[in-house]
Amino acid sequence: MQNAEVAPQPEEEETRFRIPLHEQDAITVAVLVTRFGSAELKKEQDAWIRTTLASSFGDQEKETHRYRPEYQFNPQAISFLGYVLMLKADSNAENIRLLLTAASFSNPSASVGFKDAAFALAEIDERLIRSILRCAFTARIVPGREWQGVRSAQREQQKTECAAHLAARVNEEIDWLASNGSEPQWPSFPSKRPHLRNGYLGRNSAPGTEEEEEPVELRDFEDYGAAQWLKAAEGLLDIGVRPWLRELVDYYRDWTIVANGADIDKNERIDGEPDSWNEVYFKLAADCVPGLPLEQAGVLMSGFFDQLPDEPLFENLKVFLGESDELFFNHKSIASEMAVSIRTLAANLLRGTRGWKHLQNDRTLSSPTKISEVVAKFYFNTSSGGFVPSKCYLLPVAIPRITPFFVTFEDLALDCRCPLIGLLASTSLKLLRLPHIWAS
Repeated sequence: MQNAEVAPQPEEEETRFRIPLHEQDAITVAVLVTRFGSAELKKEQDAWIRTTLASSFGDQEKETHRYRPEYQFNPQAISFLGYVLMLKADSNAENIRLLLTAASFSNPSASVGFKDAAFALAEIDERLIRSILRCAFTARIVPGREWQGVRSAQREQQKTECAAHLAARVNEEIDWLASNGSEPQWPSFPSKRPHLRNGYLGRNSAPGTEEEEEPVELRDFEDYGAAQWLKAAEGLLDIGVRPWLRELVDYYRDWTIVANGADIDKNERIDGEPDSWNEVYFKLAADCVPGLPLEQAGVLMSGFFDQLPDEPLFENLKVFLGESDELFFNHKSIASEMAVSIRTLAANLLRGTRGWKHLQNDRTLSSPTKISEVVAKFYFNTSSGGFVPSKCYLLPVAIPRITPFFVTFEDLALDCRCPLIGLLASTSLKLLRLPHIWAS
């Protein structure tokens, strides 16, 4: 088994997984030895353990599309856990480097291990969570795909610069963790904009002005991989415990709203938004609400949503509302006044969209999916998708707590007398007429 890492794989052999299964077994054994082995065994096999775990991050596994959401056939996640165990036993600079290098790997599969090890890492050193995320984000900054008119020499230079930037990031984080110096900044992402479905990227501009041609972006940001790392840390994303999360949200707000079509005409239909990033980022944005005065919550929502075209607005507002419900009903970390204020602000955002104006004249139940989903969320309903009836997703014990929302529900329903609104409103409100629910 100890020779597994040097066993060659025939060049003509085509396998689904680049690392042979017997080598993956060796990686698992190395982690088990690190976890359960005696001090003498771990010392004796230290070189083999390190070599075996490092084999998970070889050139053959660098393809960024090789993300695996579970541990099966995921040697990067297993090795990441091994590095955490090594760091727990000895928190030295060498073991920190191994961990950050694993987080910096070109595919994000190690994030699965990070998800399970996050609390253990926080116990070792709370700062490790930030360092791992910054290294993982930096690794997602890669040479751009738009190479028209770019020479091969420039392409190679971009690859070299990205690699040097990543190496410098790892060194900077190690220096901070080891010497308690100043904390590094979060990495800045290359600009990213969606594209219009009709092929023309327009923005709101004054009449008679010409659109400036955007320069070719020589670097790209793989938002999907970054989202996997941030999502893996969700168990730790409590802003009351970790105030630095507010800094993260604020730091990436401008990039996020631009990537979702800020300043593009609100009526345009766009593609290419960072959907995976949005799913976790706007949940984290909602988590910033507890502790804010009502007026600041309005400023927060305005900063996120005012500039977005209709479709990204609907998608991301749905995520924001879902997380605010979690905060109000489950965690009880926001007061009813704040929860109602969020619903009121969401209603105002909806009323300003073209999709809402279309809904006002709609007399069918087959409304556009994206606005139907956010309106369903507004009334605490699951989205039916047109195939099954919507239903209220609140548990019986939470039903009495929706009383403060009645005025907001009524105002929105009276502003749009379409069958969809009536159905969603009645689905939630009829529960209040069931006496057994009140009794529970």
